[in-house]
Amino acid sequence: MSLNKSCVLFTYEVSKIKLLKNEYLINYQYYDGDYSWIMIVTKDDILRADKELNKKTSILNRNDKTCHYNKVIRLTKIRDKKYALKFGYDAGIFDALFTFYQTHKLKPTVEFLKISGFIDDKHEDLYGEDEMKIQVDENNVSENNVSEIVFDGMNPDDYEVSYELTLIKGDCIESLQRISNKPIQTICIDPPYNIGKDTWDNIDNYIEWLTDVVVSLETKLKDDGTMFIFHNNMESISELMISIKKHTNLKFIQMITWNKRFAGSKKKGFLDGYVVKKDAHKWELMAEYILFYTKDNTWKYKDARVKHKVCSKEIQKEVPSKTGGMTGWYTNIETGLNFPTRERMIPITKHLGLKYEDVVPKFKNQKIHHSVWNYDSAKKHKNCSHVTPKPVELLENIIKHTTDEGDYLLDCFAGTGSLGRACLNTNRKCILIEREEEYFNFMKDELFQG
Repeated sequence: MSLNKSCVLFTYEVSKIKLLKNEYLINYQYYDGDYSWIMIVTKDDILRADKELNKKTSILNRNDKTCHYNKVIRLTKIRDKKYALKFGYDAGIFDALFTFYQTHKLKPTVEFLKISGFIDDKHEDLYGEDEMKIQVDENNVSENNVSEIVFDGMNPDDYEVSYELTLIKGDCIESLQRISNKPIQTICIDPPYNIGKDTWDNIDNYIEWLTDVVVSLETKLKDDGTMFIFHNNMESISELMISIKKHTNLKFIQMITWNKRFAGSKKKGFLDGYVVKKDAHKWELMAEYILFYTKDNTWKYKDARVKHKVCSKEIQKEVPSKTGGMTGWYTNIETGLNFPTRERMIPITKHLGLKYEDVVPKFKNQKIHHSVWNYDSAKKHKNCSHVTPKPVELLENIIKHTTDEGDYLLDCFAGTGSLGRACLNTNRKCILIEREEEYFNFMKDELFQG
């Protein structure tokens, strides 16, 4: 069988190859799944291989969704090895082609195909001038680490700024548009629960509205940032979690239970009265819940591997088992099953250039808590009618676990400014957004005096 030359290529580059009208591309993913032995063939070549292998159904008739324009014939390592051999695959030749590819893999795909002799002048004419040029990494843009807020067009009475705090009066989603993307280390929100606690606690299309808020907040969060959402209605929580999973790239970590009745609580005697009442038909709710989210950065591993043309097994070989064999430590990290330790990050950085902070959310274990937190409810302020302030001590716990001094936090349902007070107490910076004028004015008096 007289066929065109073959070469080895990183699997994710195969889709860049362009073919003449009568041609097909054999893609044999033999080596570790990330590298392909490829060869250009004609329809007659394929039909001849079908006949020689006594196949009743041609591989041309496969319904393979990985094929682009039905011009790529994807052969799998075991099932299709006989086809690969018919098309000229040879392990010895493959090793030489693979070595050649490793030597030149940093070249742009089309340039590599040209120097390897895989494409001729006719094929070269299929590519545009831009595809023949060296590609520039457009993703190599440094993250904005400075919070920038645009106050243009705002009434000066509707915001207040100090070195540590920024207070904005306005709708949460509209006000978030004034903040640059990705300056926030931790977002902590206590949204209306839609349970009729006050006039602001009755919202139509509630889950859709709150999802829109979370979608907007996601754009403000650093890649190693965290988000905490308070709530107490389990039905709403379940609907919200499904919606967040559908509409964002946030990763659910866990649900924290804020327990309000515990030994040593100042209000335990009062709360005990609800426990012993005779006419109860259910257990009294004496807890709230906090949804803990981070950004899902697992896409960065594969993205970096594709960019640097690195096979996952090349990374896995860096940390062999005790017997010298291969383990799945890196696969578990890339698929999101595990976070890497700083030690495991060393070979990842070596091959992919990713840093620990690029992929692992900031978390500084204080070694004092598990997922049930005992905190008293916060006292209502004498000079403010807000009925559900959050305890500053609880918020300080979140702050100490997920931020460093000088980091920015954000609350777009600021209420009485508990998060702002917690940030002042812990040398962090905070952006507070509040729609209600009474609460806004209260925070101006409480947090900006002096």
